[in-house]
Amino acid sequence: MSVSKPCHVSYIRTETGEPLTHTPKISLAAVYRLENTDENLMVVNTHAINFVKTRVFLSQMSDLEKMIATHTGPVIFAGDFNTWNKKRNIIVAGTIIRLGMEKTYFNPDTRTKRFRYPLDHIFYKGLELKNSSVAGSLFSSDHKALEAEFCLPDH
Repeated sequence: MSVSKPCHVSYIRTETGEPLTHTPKISLAAVYRLENTDENLMVVNTHAINFVKTRVFLSQMSDLEKMIATHTGPVIFAGDFNTWNKKRNIIVAGTIIRLGMEKTYFNPDTRTKRFRYPLDHIFYKGLELKNSSVAGSLFSSDHKALEAEFCLPDH
């Protein structure tokens, strides 16, 4: 969820829909001006496609990687990645490595999991992580909310 007014918004919609419902998944990218700097922050909120062949998931991550790679400032890449198996985790890990992003860790890590794998993640670059937590008492979704607080380096 984003509550500030962005200076630019775009989205990526999967070409393939999920089975049965045929609904595509959307990733929203919003760019915010950072006060007292010459930089803009990109925040990408994703809902990764589920119940499809690995190549379809890979295609979605590739599209997101291309979009994020064009941004020169700090980035937060977060959401429901549906990383419920080893292959999906490897794809996301490769994307994050190529983008030069860091993974947010949670202690305790009580994120929503399927088959022992966390589904939701927060990745970032060009920022310092101040704290992170899993909000276990919110019941508005089938996933637990993740919270993270960032600052610009040297601020």
